[in-house]
Amino acid sequence: MNISELVDLTAPYTGLPRDRLGGFYEFVRERVRVPGAVVQCGVTNGGSAVILWHACGGGQRDLWMFDSWEGLPEPGAEDGGKASAKYIHRMQAYGHWCKGYIGKAQEIARLGKVPKRQAHLVKGWFADTLPAMAKDIGPIAMLHLDADWYQSTLDCLKWLYPLLVPGGLLMLDDYGYWEGCKVACQEYGIDQLLTVTPPSGAWMIKEA
Repeated sequence: MNISELVDLTAPYTGLPRDRLGGFYEFVRERVRVPGAVVQCGVTNGGSAVILWHACGGGQRDLWMFDSWEGLPEPGAEDGGKASAKYIHRMQAYGHWCKGYIGKAQEIARLGKVPKRQAHLVKGWFADTLPAMAKDIGPIAMLHLDADWYQSTLDCLKWLYPLLVPGGLLMLDDYGYWEGCKVACQEYGIDQLLTVTPPSGAWMIKEA
């Protein structure tokens, strides 16, 4: 499946624009050269996770998708007033924010030809699921965090960053956009290792 076909397939399963999906694929394809699983935290409907899996070469890699599939949790004090105000607005208007559906994520994994035995969808809040599941993931080659808030990002880093292999790629979708994501990276001690990609986002290759 070429990149154009992948974008056509996955676009309806993600909020990312089509040009960003293609750029996402090329960026990851050029940087991931190590064995290990592909892990995404904050999946919504699964389209970008499937793009990532293919960008990393697919094959025998496992694809792990972690999401509440209930929408975003309430932001904390570290996330700042902008996050709290928008959360309140979204909850009042829609009753949820960024809610995806596990059935759609299962569907795009199947349509994207991720073998069933290699597609792991884990439903629940990161603080509950990651401590229980981290031991089953094994080495990680690609870790994509779309966790938005401080505590969610910190939970992901605490449980998954140690599994990222030397040469593995970490991407943070919300760095530079939501205040808490940056605070979590500072607290965890990786802030100075990140390459920032304005207007938002950051990445790094883990050193030995």
